[in-house]
Amino acid sequence: MVDIPPVKPVVVRYVTESGYCAHCRKRVCSRHAEQISEATGAARVVVGPRAKGLAADMKHCLGVSYGKVCALLDDAFGLRVTRGGWCQADTRLAEQARPVYEELVEALRMSSVVHADETGWRIGTLAAWLWVFTNRETTVYTIRSSRGHEVVVDILGGVRGHPEHAGCTHPRLLSGLRCQGAGGLAEAEVRGVLAQESERDRGQQGARCGAVCAPRDRRAP
Repeated sequence: MVDIPPVKPVVVRYVTESGYCAHCRKRVCSRHAEQISEATGAARVVVGPRAKGLAADMKHCLGVSYGKVCALLDDAFGLRVTRGGWCQADTRLAEQARPVYEELVEALRMSSVVHADETGWRIGTLAAWLWVFTNRETTVYTIRSSRGHEVVVDILGGVRGHPEHAGCTHPRLLSGLRCQGAGGLAEAEVRGVLAQESERDRGQQGARCGAVCAPRDRRAP
């Protein structure tokens, strides 16, 4: 039999000292090396990184609402946090992860091949698009209100290398891209590639149509 053992939150109490400095005329507090906040009062209790990571994974990967995140963590672990608390934790987590996200975007911009795709997404009652840009080493997601080529320009900084979208090389949404600096393809080059792709697709469609519509040899019985 496989089962999950009972899990209880681990509470760590940091005892610090506070005093008034006669030299600088300010109140100063000591700080533990593992302490992440100097807040007092109701805000003195902070949630650790593992709980924050689990809540963020439930919310953004599994699509669980903040209300259900609160209920599950309370029922399973006895961890009581309000919906607003988890929302603020996600905001701070996003701010802390921003530098890493920007490094991943820059890595994609330097890649020779980037695959892109988008799908419908909801932000509350508002319609949006979830974009993904990926190669063998790096994957970046972004949620935007647009499905147009400006999202590709914003993330990749222009057409560099060999962009692919939803299994189709050089889709029509890339036709509006302009040169975005050194290393980017000029507009004429982009349109030339698109024309070649379009001509190739028409040739393939014509070949398939000819194979289907060509009359078969009729032989006398």
